[in-house]
Amino acid sequence: PLVKSGQLQIANHTFSHPALTALSDEQIVWELTRNDEEIQRLFGVSSKPYFRPPYGYYDARVLAAAASCGFTRPVLWYGSLADSSDIPSAEVMRFAKEYVGPQRILIGHLNYPGVISVLDDIRALMLEQGLSTVTIRDYYG
Repeated sequence: PLVKSGQLQIANHTFSHPALTALSDEQIVWELTRNDEEIQRLFGVSSKPYFRPPYGYYDARVLAAAASCGFTRPVLWYGSLADSSDIPSAEVMRFAKEYVGPQRILIGHLNYPGVISVLDDIRALMLEQGLSTVTIRDYYG
């Protein structure tokens, strides 16, 4: 329902999270298309044209391989909540205070208690700055 309503956008981060610069063109295409197939199966939407290269690793060859299968908009980020592991809530908030700001893409994984418990605090931080969340489609068009 969140995808259909436009409140949530599903984007592509590859099927198995490899460093794309270490793969062949065919492997890059497979990673993105296989993940897009799974996204379509689960959510009924395609993730094209957006993809986030794991670790932020990309080069001209990766961009060309990705574009060849419809992924023409790489998405990088300004800062991170550093929540890809289970860190304390205070640490998550420290990163949020450092990186939340206008026109910034902030990456968060949202799958550990440390971040989940401070989502309302992060939202309050954004509201204090007059900010709102948007999808990648809203941001890039």
